[in-house]
Amino acid sequence: MNRLILATNIILGSILIYSYYYLASKNEGAVEKLWGNIKGNVRNLYKISILLAGIGYIYMLYFLVFKVKNNRELLNKILIFQVILIVISMLWMPITINYIQNKNAYLKSLIILIVFIVGIAALGNAINIYKLDIPSKNRNGKILALTGAGYLFFQTFVMDFLSWTYNFF
Repeated sequence: MNRLILATNIILGSILIYSYYYLASKNEGAVEKLWGNIKGNVRNLYKISILLAGIGYIYMLYFLVFKVKNNRELLNKILIFQVILIVISMLWMPITINYIQNKNAYLKSLIILIVFIVGIAALGNAINIYKLDIPSKNRNGKILALTGAGYLFFQTFVMDFLSWTYNFF
C-alpha cells in the first residue's frame, strides 16, 4: 500500500474541493462567469467530461495505492506530478475570479499558465504510469489506470487549456 500517495491525495484533494466550494459560495455571481461562453449542450458535455476525468483519477489512484509495488522512483515522480496538478489547480479559481473583477493582461497570462501547467502535470502523470513495471496479473489494471490518467490529460489539456481558455477569453 502506498500510504504517502493516498494521504497526499486525500489531504490536498480535500483542500482543493473545499476551496472551490468556499470560493463558489462567496462569489455566487462569478460562478456562472467562470464557464465563459460555454453554454447549453456543450456545458453538459464538459460536466460529463469532468465527471469521467474524476472517475478515471480515482481509479488511477486506487491502482497506484493498492496494486503497484517496487516502483518507488516512478511512484515518487507520479506523486510530484499529482502534487503539482492539485496545488496549481487551487490557484485557478481565485485568480480567475480576480480576473473577472479586474480584467488585466497579467491575470489573463497567469490563468493560461495555470491551466497549461495542470495539463502538463497530467501528461507527466500519465507518462510515468505508462513506465510502471507491473506483473502480468495487474496488466488490465494498469491499462485502466493509464486510460484514467490519459483521460485526465485530455480533460486538463484539451478541454481546459485549449477549449476553455479559448471560450473564456
